[in-house]
Amino acid sequence: MKNNRILPNGFYDLVDQEAKKHYEYTKLAIDNFINNDYKLIKTSMIEYSNNYCEKDLAKIFKFADPITREQIFFRHDITMQIANYIESRRDFDSTKIHKYCYYGDSIDLNCDTPFSQRQQTQVGCEIINDSSIDSCYKIISDNLQILKNIDQIKIFVSLPDFMKVFLTAIDQQDNDNLRNAIINKNISEIKKIDKINHQLINEIILNNFNHSHLFSQIIDSINNLQLQKMLNMAIEIKNLIERNYSNIEIFFDLFGDHNISYHHKIAFNIYANNFQHPLVKGGCYLISQGNSKIDAVGATIYVNNLRKI
Repeated sequence: MKNNRILPNGFYDLVDQEAKKHYEYTKLAIDNFINNDYKLIKTSMIEYSNNYCEKDLAKIFKFADPITREQIFFRHDITMQIANYIESRRDFDSTKIHKYCYYGDSIDLNCDTPFSQRQQTQVGCEIINDSSIDSCYKIISDNLQILKNIDQIKIFVSLPDFMKVFLTAIDQQDNDNLRNAIINKNISEIKKIDKINHQLINEIILNNFNHSHLFSQIIDSINNLQLQKMLNMAIEIKNLIERNYSNIEIFFDLFGDHNISYHHKIAFNIYANNFQHPLVKGGCYLISQGNSKIDAVGATIYVNNLRKI
């Protein structure tokens, strides 16, 4: 037997205190979700790739099933699996709100640094058939309960649809280049492309402190009902969090996190103790059900990151 056991890059073993901490956080989260009336669901680690589109399969480990010879893959995100599960259920009752929680490992094809982990333990919760402000706040609050003993919690809120609506509203001819400049926070390029709105755009990118003033400034500068609705939703979320969690800092990235493709309306990341990776990611999304769409909101706790705090 060989004694030089080496794991592939991004995979790991956990022993003793690390394993104990990993287990305790997983159990704490699941117990909390179940106590808040989420139904536990355990999805398969492997699925057939023909259940997903090519864009969804870009970050996965694919291989041939030695039995069927069909392409199968290791999941990289459990939220997408639950959405796929709902889509496949003909008996799904779309007249009711459904609450699910889950746990399990996922595997990401990407490995940005030599120390990043492609094997991730996810614990999360989803509210299906509702993405109201109350449900958005409920998801955030139920995850904050799990983090209540961690100091310096910060929530970064984004509006994934804001960029598209904003660029349409200002009717700038070079929207593609302006969008890229905004994503890259290239202030000089923004000024070069849009000489009329560059100051407002820079305020949106850089102003993370006086939110009320910023939101009023946007509404006063751009007469667009859809933008106003988005900002009012952000204000409601902010007020609910501040009212119930006065020690938590809230920041806004209105133009959004463009590494997340399936969120809409509102998305959020939760950080702690200046740790550079998010402990929780979540937001609203849509699930296909026949010819219609079902609203949903959920969040995933990354236990690998949580145990490092």
